[in-house]
Amino acid sequence: MVTRRTVLATLMGGAGALIAPGMLRAQGNFPDKPVRIIVPNPPGGASDVISRVLAAKLSNAWGQTVIVENRPGAGGSIGAQYVAGQKNDGTTLLMGGIASHAINPALYKNIGYDPIKDFTPVALIGTLSNALLVRPDFPASNVQELIALAKAKPGTHMYASVGNGTSPHLSGALFCQMANIQMIHVPYKGSSAALNDLLGGQIEMGFDNLSAGLPYVKDGKLKALAVTTAERSPLVPDVPTIAESGLPGYEITSWPGLLGPAGMDPTVTDFINESVNKVLRDPEFQAQLLTLGTTARPMTAAEFKEFLKGQVAKYKQIADRAGLKLG
Repeated sequence: MVTRRTVLATLMGGAGALIAPGMLRAQGNFPDKPVRIIVPNPPGGASDVISRVLAAKLSNAWGQTVIVENRPGAGGSIGAQYVAGQKNDGTTLLMGGIASHAINPALYKNIGYDPIKDFTPVALIGTLSNALLVRPDFPASNVQELIALAKAKPGTHMYASVGNGTSPHLSGALFCQMANIQMIHVPYKGSSAALNDLLGGQIEMGFDNLSAGLPYVKDGKLKALAVTTAERSPLVPDVPTIAESGLPGYEITSWPGLLGPAGMDPTVTDFINESVNKVLRDPEFQAQLLTLGTTARPMTAAEFKEFLKGQVAKYKQIADRAGLKLG
């Protein structure tokens, strides 16, 4: 069985191969001291693994130490708030994501930072899909049949997620909104608990990260009715998107991305962006990212800024329509 530890070891084995060793420097001699990537999640998760591999590659390219520091808590908000208060010289970066910079601002009144004003978007790393998962004996074999079941008995069907305020939770909320159905959300404490109850028949369906449910889909213990991204996932190319299954325009995409404190020098920002994109464009690295369920998405810093603005607006709208407020 492939674990994240195995993936990390594999990725780290080629850490120096994607960018030739050298002393790349931005104007102003950046970086002239160690750079930190703050991961606002516990060690071992996908964003942590990606950060550590990326740090090794950037260290090799720049001839300067890049280290990873975990500051978990509050769904990513603690680490994000910390980075927002650091010097904007490019030496402290955040591996932010949909939770810290789109969902949390939509669900909580005061998270201690503004996701747009307090940060400099540097580089999007990639995108991840969630999936609508059911047991093989579930009475609906596709999204349209599921919607018909839910409409026949409003408010009686339940769906699991990995917790309140997560992207799987919002995946279900948006699904109900766009399908005009009522289902009961059942939050669990993480994927393991949700998947165990789904496998055991204690709950009939669930939204989860595709990478978490994929092993069970491959061995036939669960069925993926659809994925939440706008495009099909290369991990399950035969599984349709929710959008193409009768809800055009539906899209929930998780993502990790590098951000720095507000006001970073554009020259430094672009230099880091270009360095990261060199890694993301390597076919071998792209294939390795897929083992974590992540599709590499290189883009400019300016494009990432517009992407981030769109994400903030999107999840505020979803939360407001669903009446979701957690604090």
